[in-house]
Formats: sequence, structure tokens, C-alpha cells
Amino acid sequence: LAEPTPQEVSTAAGAVTPEVVGEKKKAEVRFADNIKVEAENEIIEADDLQASHLTSGARNEKHSISHAQPKERNDVASKAQQDKIAAHPDFTLVSEDNSAYSGAPIVNQSNNVIQGNNRSIGLKKHYQGGGSKYKADLAANAEKYGYTKEQVEGMKNPILVRKIKASDKTAVKLGQYKSTDLETGSKERLNPVATSRKLSPEKRASLARLIF
Repeated sequence: LAEPTPQEVSTAAGAVTPEVVGEKKKAEVRFADNIKVEAENEIIEADDLQASHLTSGARNEKHSISHAQPKERNDVASKAQQDKIAAHPDFTLVSEDNSAYSGAPIVNQSNNVIQGNNRSIGLKKHYQGGGSKYKADLAANAEKYGYTKEQVEGMKNPILVRKIKASDKTAVKLGQYKSTDLETGSKERLNPVATSRKLSPEKRASLARLIF
């Protein structure tokens, strides 16, 4: 077998992911009104992207931060969103964005999805169904992210992600936020379930002892 070029590295899935040849693009991502994290855009193979669930709807055992995404992804609304992306991926909605709730999926250093599971699953379904539009759009925009068009075209099923440096504990916390957390001046009542999910197990246990 031919040796990988200096612009390529082998992935765990056996595919070849290109190294950045230009300047890696950075972006600030907002998870909540006062929570902002710096991310770097990276293009990886779909097989290396670990969403919380598989395209079948079953939990993904390789997703090592499952507590970051307690929500199931086999409900009607989730499947509808995934299938819409799979059939007609709009590159503007799965690429650049300052919000964690739109744009390219947010992942940790191990490519575990923190936010953007439906987007990730939808793009995987797109490729599984023989789709080529997303890859063509990504290749056309490759230079924005420090890659060449030829590098992206040479990949099997490339997906753009926004990668952040975060411990598992931080990733779990970031995964609990939702789009309404970006709202300012909201008069929405406190959601006890969502709030409890953001608490550490120790704090939940202490709170339970106080209540009961």
C-alpha cells in the first residue's frame, strides 16, 4: 500500500483524513447567553464522527460522553429533522454559525458530539443514502477551513465539525444546554428537569437529602 502523503493521516476507521494545509479557522461558539467557547473547524470522516445515536436510532456505544445527550433521538421530531438534512442538506445550516444549535456539529477532541447530534446523524444518513451534494458543497468551500478542494474530494464521506478542547465533565455540562439558553431577558420559568441535568451527581444527591 502507498504511504500517506504529508497532507494525510490515517484514522481509526481506516479512512484517510487530510491535514490542514492552510490556516485552521477558529470560531467562537455560544452555548448560552454567557457561555462562549473557542472552536476550530476541522474536516473528518463520517465514520469517525461519534454521535450519541446511530442512524438506526439506537444508542451509540462508542459515544463516550452519553450523559451530555440524555435525549433519545428516535422520536418523530428528531427523525424528521435528520431525514430533512439527509435528503436536502443545506450547507449554510451545517457549516459556519456562532450558535452551538446550528452550523457544523460541536465535538470534543475524540470526535464525540457535544451539540448537533441530529445534524450529525442526518449527514451520516445523507451519505448512507448515496447523497453527494453535501460533499460537493464542502469541497467548494474547503479553502475557508484550511483545506484544498482536492483533499476533500479525496475523502470518503467528509464532514465539517467544530472541535473544542473540553474535559468530559465540561462536555457533559455543555451538552445539557439548549437553544433557549441563548435568549436574554427571558421570562421562561425554571425547568427543574433541565436544571437537575446540569448539576453534578454529588450536588443532586445533596439536594435530594435536603428535600427528602
